[in-house]
Amino acid sequence: MSEADHEQNTAIPLNDRTRHPNLWFEDGNIILATKFSVFLVHRGLLSWSSPVFADMLSMPQPDIMETTLDGLPGIPVVELSDDDEQFTHLLRFCYNARYYQQYMPTTFEIISALLRMSTKYQMDGLRSEIIAHLGVIYPVTIEKYVETGKPDTQLSLFPPFEGQHFAVSNLARETGALVLLPAALWKASCEPEHNISRGSVSGDGKKHQLDPLDVRKCLAIKLEYYSIYVKTSFTIPFRTPSLCVRSGREKCSKVALVLLGAHFAQTGPCDILLHWDSFDCWSNEVCAACMEVAASLFLQTRKYLWSCLPGRLDLPGWHIVASNDSQIPQA
Repeated sequence: MSEADHEQNTAIPLNDRTRHPNLWFEDGNIILATKFSVFLVHRGLLSWSSPVFADMLSMPQPDIMETTLDGLPGIPVVELSDDDEQFTHLLRFCYNARYYQQYMPTTFEIISALLRMSTKYQMDGLRSEIIAHLGVIYPVTIEKYVETGKPDTQLSLFPPFEGQHFAVSNLARETGALVLLPAALWKASCEPEHNISRGSVSGDGKKHQLDPLDVRKCLAIKLEYYSIYVKTSFTIPFRTPSLCVRSGREKCSKVALVLLGAHFAQTGPCDILLHWDSFDCWSNEVCAACMEVAASLFLQTRKYLWSCLPGRLDLPGWHIVASNDSQIPQA
């Protein structure tokens, strides 16, 4: 632990910190201390849970005599720089594996704390489970991404909140979870421009804001992809087959053009990788042949834009993003 971390923790005398009511075991044999809390826990359990704990707790504690709690002489105390709440979530999981279960609803506070702590303490199994869990909403394939539009998909993760995509983007960068970043930044780019630039405040009063470089990337891809969306929307109706059963003013391409004009006069940017709204406005008003070909062309375009997404965000390609060995670049 650095000198600064030590000073931060010891600013509050050890005996003045709160003994955690549920993580204070009378038969414990090691005391872990964060800034405001102390935990009497079991060395063996922690060492079994994490190789970092195993190495840390196997080392002699030179300050035992100077850092003892009243009534507990001889029990070693290890000062930690971790956030109290986040470290508490980790200990709760260590003592109760059902505290977090993959693909079961939880809270963002729990899942973000466990991802940070499992990364720091090299608990690779837990880290992989959490990243896969977050991948339900922030996947690597367009097919899985389309499923995120279902109403109940988010509920399998945690309750949605304002600024969620900004928070997940920041969490992915902080913990090196590169696989989550393209979809998270894309979803962030679908937010209103003023939210992208200034951040959003969630219901608990926390402000979630992107790094300035990620703000610029999100604004840039929002403009680029929306421009492609508009151009493609007006182009595809004229690429429908010559087999169109209509002619003259009722020809499918002309019907689509009129309806598209009305559509874009009333709507703005949307999540075009999730759904192509401009197709819906005219698909039911044209012949079956035109609708089928147009639907195929729109799908091809969306797949192409998805394949380009990491590169447009200055990230490695999908094949690298999906690799467990990939390293996350700095913003």
